[in-house]
Amino acid sequence: MRLSDRRNQLDLQINLLTEQENTKMLTILERIAKQVGVKTDDDPSLQVLEQATQPEKLIDQIEQAQAENLTASARDDECDGRNPARSVRD
Repeated sequence: MRLSDRRNQLDLQINLLTEQENTKMLTILERIAKQVGVKTDDDPSLQVLEQATQPEKLIDQIEQAQAENLTASARDDECDGRNPARSVRD
């Protein structure tokens, strides 16, 4: 695995952990707000932010987008008369 791939993987893991922590903090803050009588029910953005991130779903979406980009790139190469599968010796 290339160094850039490892860095990207580490960044993704850190970002997912940060997202989980932020979601938990929002949940705790909402409970505190209810205890002191502050209404948070009328804030739809808070409800969206409190939803847990689903890493598996994100990974599926990323892989699908990458596959689509590769397919489009290969199509573009064929239309340009380039064939990346061929070696220079062919």
